[in-house]
Amino acid sequence: MHEGIYWGWGLLLPLFLSALWGGASLRAMATLKSLSHYRLRVCLLAFLSTILWSMVQIPLPLFYLITFACYLFPLHQQAEFRAKEWFLIGLFHLCFMVIQLSVIGVTAIVVSRPMATLLQNAVWRIFSISITLALGSVLLFLLPRFELPLAVLRSQAGSEEVKPFLLFLRLCSIFLFLDSILCLSPLEWPLLPVLLLGSTILVGFLVTRILFHIYHLLKIRYLEEEHHRLQAELGAKEQFARELEKQSQRDPLTQTYSRTYLLHEIASRLAQRRPFSLVYLDLDRLKAVNDQYGHQAGDEYLIQFSALFQTKLRKTDIFARIGGDEFAVLIPDCSQEDAQERIRQIRTALELAPDSQAPRSFSYGVAGVSSDSHETAAQIMNQADQAMYQDKRRARS
Repeated sequence: MHEGIYWGWGLLLPLFLSALWGGASLRAMATLKSLSHYRLRVCLLAFLSTILWSMVQIPLPLFYLITFACYLFPLHQQAEFRAKEWFLIGLFHLCFMVIQLSVIGVTAIVVSRPMATLLQNAVWRIFSISITLALGSVLLFLLPRFELPLAVLRSQAGSEEVKPFLLFLRLCSIFLFLDSILCLSPLEWPLLPVLLLGSTILVGFLVTRILFHIYHLLKIRYLEEEHHRLQAELGAKEQFARELEKQSQRDPLTQTYSRTYLLHEIASRLAQRRPFSLVYLDLDRLKAVNDQYGHQAGDEYLIQFSALFQTKLRKTDIFARIGGDEFAVLIPDCSQEDAQERIRQIRTALELAPDSQAPRSFSYGVAGVSSDSHETAAQIMNQADQAMYQDKRRARS
């Protein structure tokens, strides 16, 4: 069968393998995260060109031009993405040509027939394209297994280092395109397929060696970039963690310390057996301020009280908002009697302070903690709380 159009059961094999090649190509592109706009219509064009070449005796160089044009169809408009896609398309198409020309050369040597005679026969065309598609599909399906090379290829395929290799790929593609013209020669010279096979293998070897060299260079750059990226990411997470920790230590309204931070400090001083006193405060007139002026005024009252109260404390004292209108003060290295006297003086000073919406009066209770105390933070807080309620009851009586 040397002329005309072939139409027979033999087309089922390239039909199946073309579909397999298309699926493998789409999967490979998805793995490489490139050619995101690569659509089924592109695979369909390559699929139709393959079937057409199996049915009709199309010159092999023309077939390569058609398939290459099919791959160029979805090229991205942006230069950054287009450079990467040029690299991938050039590499894939070069591999396709190397495999098919090698198959044609080996077949011609084995059967001792001219390559042009073989390609005039539809059966031999189907055989060569089927072997090419099968081997190519296997390579494409194995591609996702190589995680590190894929990561390097995804991030570095458009880099400046790849541009010389991209030019080399184009030159190799042109060389193989011209090499495929040998398949059209009617000469029955037995060394012609050997020449084709040798030159094709040489090109494949050179491309592979240079590709490995480029890969090792790009891998170093990729690992350096990943190192810097991970360092920056770790730094951002540490900064975020510090911000969260800082937020957890402060009351969002008054910017005093939080209940969580106060309990942590109490537990820490108990573990270190360091004496201190804990003062529990409760504002007496916050409800009246809320009822008369509104909750926004009540919040402002809390902020003003906190700011003014802290001016009466030492830098080593820890002032925290427990919740609502309740506060606490941790006074290090201070006996219960001294703490009571200090807070009494502060209360007197605040009650006499001018420019207040309401008298800044509060009730308080003090719990003293010695260095040999075996109480927990919760028990100490409860003691100071109970003492505060006793003070509040005395004020009402």
